[in-house]
Amino acid sequence: MGGYRFAWVGFVEAGAEKLVRPVASAGYEKGYLESKRVSWDEATELGRGPTGNAIRSGKPSVVRDLLTDDGYLPWRTEALARGYASTVALPLSANGNSFGSLNIYASEPDAFDAEEVALLMGLAGDLSYGISALRTRGERDEQAVAFRRTGEQLSLLHESLPIIFYTSRAEDDFGVTYVSSNVEMVTGHEPADLISDSSFWIHHIHPEDTPRVFEELPKVFQKGYHEYGYRWRSADGSYKWFLDVLRLVQPEGAEVGHIFKDSGSWGENPPARREFNTDECWSLRQGQPHIFIQGSHGMRCPHVDEETSAEHTELSAGHADGLTYICIPVKATGSIIGCFASSFGSGQSN
Repeated sequence: MGGYRFAWVGFVEAGAEKLVRPVASAGYEKGYLESKRVSWDEATELGRGPTGNAIRSGKPSVVRDLLTDDGYLPWRTEALARGYASTVALPLSANGNSFGSLNIYASEPDAFDAEEVALLMGLAGDLSYGISALRTRGERDEQAVAFRRTGEQLSLLHESLPIIFYTSRAEDDFGVTYVSSNVEMVTGHEPADLISDSSFWIHHIHPEDTPRVFEELPKVFQKGYHEYGYRWRSADGSYKWFLDVLRLVQPEGAEVGHIFKDSGSWGENPPARREFNTDECWSLRQGQPHIFIQGSHGMRCPHVDEETSAEHTELSAGHADGLTYICIPVKATGSIIGCFASSFGSGQSN
């Protein structure tokens, strides 16, 4: 529409050669871009042409006559063969940084006066805005895909773990308002069972543990965080130990808050203490796996305290194996960062 012979757009590349990569063109090109290498590196001859000058300075760069301008010498022969006589390079910028150049060629010398250049700079500005908007939209789309993929991966990971997430009302009977779907995998109960009946959770706590749970639960209101363990009845009638980690959330202006819970299943037997010092575990002290078999061999780790050992032995009464556990140090880059501990009783891992 402007009567120009040829135009092309190039984007800067961050490689060692600092090349300008052609991405779009229109007009009489006839292989010109294939024969043309352009850089924005001022240290090289290929970077001191109008395109490199415009990208570095952020200002338009005009060559009034390709036949006589020494700066255009590397591309002169190919340009003249296609009837190009003058050119202007207009920077494409975003947030103060040039990311490319719009290059326009005319078939007559001195075709780009100050008024023409000012008009074309407005065009380059619109082009810069459009490209930036498309890039931003593309980045958002990529992030959305990445977030969705991550969410799916986390969901799959979560579904395979014996950790149930649920929320409950912070009043009355503390009825469950949401529970993760893996509750069925861990307990055999469907999520709807807990949500439809506000007393379902309470009625499935082991009778011996119910008084303690009611004593522990209100403590979350004192500091906004609390944790405790108890036994809870699965769909098959058996009881499993759970450790609930509670967090109180009180939205601003709301009369009633919610309690967010992470509930980890610990099997049929009570877990060892959740927190302990490194010197309370023989595997961490020795840097190697440690096995304890009650009544046979090995030294009991202090973090598997006497009370836990006694409860486990009582639950395993009538079985010769009693309490058995193994602790294995977890290492990364040559250093111990944690401990994996598993207890066994009656031939079952807990």
